Amino acid sequence: MNLGKIGPSRSPYKIIFVFGIISFLVLVFVFYTSFSKAKITLELRKEKIDTTFEIAVGKEKINATSVSGRFVEKEIAGSEEITDIKEKKVDDFASGKVTVYNKQDKALTLVASSQLKPDNSEIIFKTTGPLILKPKDKVEMKVIASQKGIAGNLKPTKFTFVKLWSGWKDLVYAENKEEFTGGEKTGKIVSDDDINNLRNKIVDDLFSKFLTDIKNEQKDNEELWDQLFKKEISSFKTSANANEEADKLKADLKLKIAGVLLNKEMLENLAIAKLKGQIIGEKEFAELDENNLKAEIIELNPQKNQAIFKISCSAFLKPVLPKEALDKEKITGFNYDEIKTYYKKYQEDIENVDIYFSPIWQKTVPGGSGNVEIITK
Repeated sequence: MNLGKIGPSRSPYKIIFVFGIISFLVLVFVFYTSFSKAKITLELRKEKIDTTFEIAVGKEKINATSVSGRFVEKEIAGSEEITDIKEKKVDDFASGKVTVYNKQDKALTLVASSQLKPDNSEIIFKTTGPLILKPKDKVEMKVIASQKGIAGNLKPTKFTFVKLWSGWKDLVYAENKEEFTGGEKTGKIVSDDDINNLRNKIVDDLFSKFLTDIKNEQKDNEELWDQLFKKEISSFKTSANANEEADKLKADLKLKIAGVLLNKEMLENLAIAKLKGQIIGEKEFAELDENNLKAEIIELNPQKNQAIFKISCSAFLKPVLPKEALDKEKITGFNYDEIKTYYKKYQEDIENVDIYFSPIWQKTVPGGSGNVEIITK
């Protein structure tokens, strides 16, 4: 019986190997299409606009350019003392000893503060007390310059008495044998800066304390904005004046503070509306520059619950890009350089293009909108 020939059977290992290769390639393709990413960040050119406008603040909002607010007025007192007063040289009254001669045959009495004029200066000196001169006598006494300055530090010279008869100038006169001193001295001298700095420190400390107290009292819809408050010094006294010598300086001050607590969001909405009204061309509002929001008090009357403020503000604008600049299909398959070249035509609106591919071996923009991200900032 002839059963015929039986052909060689195929190896199952070869089939498994081929299946494995196909599966691997499918997995690679799925991985590539699933995890290949491109992120394009377009940094838009900034543009800034500014505006100023006036707002009225009252107890109630009365129109579109007004806001409601709560008026506050308070007077507080404080004192401060400093001891770090700088030493410096200042003019003072020069003084010294003179010998007064009476060459007459009769006694002479001179009253206190008798005036003497030196031969070599126009500065008048005064005696420190009365003087009785016996005939043919001489007496030593102290004299002080009538004006401050080193010009009073006289070298030895002759003095004549201003109010004595001129015929006696060679009979009754004075001389100093040693140079006068004291026309200048070094000491702790209060300066205008010391007074101003101390005053400013007290004002700042009192205002900070006031703001802290008000902050604890403010309501949920109220914003504490220090630019809406006015400070006025009602009294200021110091223990020493400028250019006086003192080891320490103490000051007492009373400060009157008045202002408004209001809803800052309402104010910002008014500012944004004003700024948006100035936009020209293919631009759109990006954000309010809160660091440049300033207020100036024009009128403030807490008793009548009325105030007018001048508001200065600015905002950032961003360009409105055409649709094709954000079309992902337009850049599919582009490499780094091709993307940069593509966006050069939008350089008036785009300042910089940042490109990120992943995984690391990815070098071009993959297909599929889910794998590409274009964002603006």
